[in-house]
Amino acid sequence: MTHVEPHQPARSSAESRGESDAWLIRHADINQELAAHIRRYPDEATPLSEPMRLLTRGGCTSRHDFPMHVTVGALLVHAGTEILLVQHRAFGILLLLQPGGHLEPSDATLLDAALRELAEETGVDPQQVVRASRAPVYIEYG
Repeated sequence: MTHVEPHQPARSSAESRGESDAWLIRHADINQELAAHIRRYPDEATPLSEPMRLLTRGGCTSRHDFPMHVTVGALLVHAGTEILLVQHRAFGILLLLQPGGHLEPSDATLLDAALRELAEETGVDPQQVVRASRAPVYIEYG
């Protein structure tokens, strides 16, 4: 699961914040995942055209990147009928959501980031998870 989150305020680039540009995951990698998703689900091409455009400009991996940054989530299904959700305060209210969050510089892929977030938020050992797909099952932009 991949979530592409837009933001309005303009912020400075990573270089002007003094942060390293040593992110393992690159914008081209994210763009490639998004393009593959659109090939599988062509009806989503129009709604996802804006994140595709923003990805070509770079600056979408860090939570400090504006006007958009990428977040990920893990959809953990047990026995085909149970889905793991966590309580998360978002938009000022408590919601039940899939485990997930922001990318970190050490994440090599979106899948790595989703598995890291799963472990951080639930304690589930990623080595015990059988991945049903390497492809995002859902992409949201709004």
